[in-house]
Amino acid sequence: MNDNILIDIINIKTLPEMIINYLKNNNIDSNLNSIRNIYSLILSEISIDIKDSYLNKIQKYLSSNEACQILVFDDITDGIYDKELINACNIIVSEINKSIDNVTFYQELLNKCYFIHFEDDELDIITKYFNNCDYNNYMFNLFKHAIKNYKISTPKILAQRLLGDATTLTNDIPIKKFLFKMSADLGNPFAAFRYANCVTDQDERIEYFVKGKELEICLWQIGYLIEHFRLSESTLETVKKELKEIINYSNDFEECKNLYTPKTKKNYEKECIITSFKIFFYLAAKKNFSKGYNSIGKFLINNKIAYIDKNNNIDDEKTKSKGIEYLKKAVTLSNIPAMENLAMYYKKNNINIDLIKPLLLIGAESEDLISCVELSKVLMSEDKLDEAIDYLKYASSQKSAYAQHNLAKVYENKFDYDNAKYWYKEAIKNGSKASAINLAQIYFKEFVDNNTTMKNSYLLYAINILNNNLNTLDNKHKEIANKLLIEWKKLLD
Repeated sequence: MNDNILIDIINIKTLPEMIINYLKNNNIDSNLNSIRNIYSLILSEISIDIKDSYLNKIQKYLSSNEACQILVFDDITDGIYDKELINACNIIVSEINKSIDNVTFYQELLNKCYFIHFEDDELDIITKYFNNCDYNNYMFNLFKHAIKNYKISTPKILAQRLLGDATTLTNDIPIKKFLFKMSADLGNPFAAFRYANCVTDQDERIEYFVKGKELEICLWQIGYLIEHFRLSESTLETVKKELKEIINYSNDFEECKNLYTPKTKKNYEKECIITSFKIFFYLAAKKNFSKGYNSIGKFLINNKIAYIDKNNNIDDEKTKSKGIEYLKKAVTLSNIPAMENLAMYYKKNNINIDLIKPLLLIGAESEDLISCVELSKVLMSEDKLDEAIDYLKYASSQKSAYAQHNLAKVYENKFDYDNAKYWYKEAIKNGSKASAINLAQIYFKEFVDNNTTMKNSYLLYAINILNNNLNTLDNKHKEIANKLLIEWKKLLD
């Protein structure tokens, strides 16, 4: 039985590959040492004049995802060249029979003839020839089947079909992940990217991103995982070997020479930072990929990578100016994270102030979470609360604790305590340390302002909120909470 029964192993690529590997493993010196040579033998039996042109077509077909028409294969399928094909198969069988264990190999081929890929009479005929030890006709029928299905059964075509099937399924259907993996294993880079994003095991993720390395986004993901030290040292070395050509490409550029990592001391971490930088540089310089420009720009403005001058000192001016140059390039390619990074750099260094809001606004209007959060910060610093509130609402809906805390604060300033309480509670759920204190203080205000019999219940709410969240607070907020608890408990007495 096939290892994977959805794959028809008896196809125009894998059938000759199995024959080649068998001859090689049994030390049989044969001219049948490549797929091209096997089809050269078949085409020579048909017509020497068409051999070269069709060999090139077959080779192109097998190395491409694109389907094409190979007329001589269509003629073989129609039975026009049965005699010629069986003559070629006789030669193939004579080579296989040089091994004393040839029957085991024929049995192995039969085991690959899984019924879902064969018509009933077709499989019966193949089985009959095997049982009768008529291996010439047996091999002829195997090749006839492979050639008959050349338009639908090669691994790359199947991979594309499986990817298409997977993308029609919703995420809650388990087979979707299975189909992505199968398509990726058959060589489809898009499926490799989709499957890598379905798994949590880092080694498996990196394995499938490497399978899809011809895609810029897969290569960027590899760089990201390396940058954040997600690979073991041994896996890092394996990946570097897989990406040797890419790293060597970057090594030829001045920007990738004499790199220094000011924020890392361990050799492994230095290696990760420099390797990821070179991957991102390749994506930028060779592929004009915006995320590559953004990543290397961010490395430089944050001093993760620094350039060294002739005196072996950090060239801070060159490092920062190059970082800005790469971020600006990413911005021209409409990369929203680069707009955020550039805006935050301007804000931090108090330069180009008039560009900060326009840069953040582009991302915010596209409902980018970070842009919404950062733009709301700028607007609140300008006391433009009504403008900030819309961006805070969107960011809050995406579970940004910062946005939820500040949205609650805006409502609190508007004396809308119901909404303020709701968003402080949401912020607490999402890890905002200060929100517990703010929420408790709202209840305390209600205690102070209330003259009904419910008065003390608000104070109890305030005390319970601080008590319930005390262990989750950092030292600064815990100190504030403890002072408030001492004061408020006195009021209970």
